[in-house]
Amino acid sequence: MIAEIRRAAAAPPPADPHYPFVLAAGLRTRWTANTIHRDPRWRKGRGPHCALNLCPQDAARLGVRGGDALRVSTRRGALLLPAQIDGKLQPGHVWMPNGFGAVGVDGAVDGVNQNELTDVADRDPFTGIPHHRCVPCRIERV
Repeated sequence: MIAEIRRAAAAPPPADPHYPFVLAAGLRTRWTANTIHRDPRWRKGRGPHCALNLCPQDAARLGVRGGDALRVSTRRGALLLPAQIDGKLQPGHVWMPNGFGAVGVDGAVDGVNQNELTDVADRDPFTGIPHHRCVPCRIERV
């Protein structure tokens, strides 16, 4: 098994020109925990909370500004989210938060569910855990 781990660690993931970005799906923020997350009144006026975060360089290259509607597509599905510019990200990497897409007590859906973009077929060969933090994706301005 050690030889297989070394082989896997030495092999870069295959590049796919149709999905040039890497999505880290399901990151947590200070607004996505416990009752703050399940009661949107805590977050009112402090958003967007369910946004696709991308670096300024990628945003400029795509002609995207904060708040623009984006479609993020993976091999499994696609979702619409507002853009949020994040200067801490490296070019080619995007992220979206965890825990959204549930129906609230008022019957409204709060954000989108990142699980719609991840696939159990794309998983770690040793643990079987799906790659939630390394999902090939495509970003389009809507």
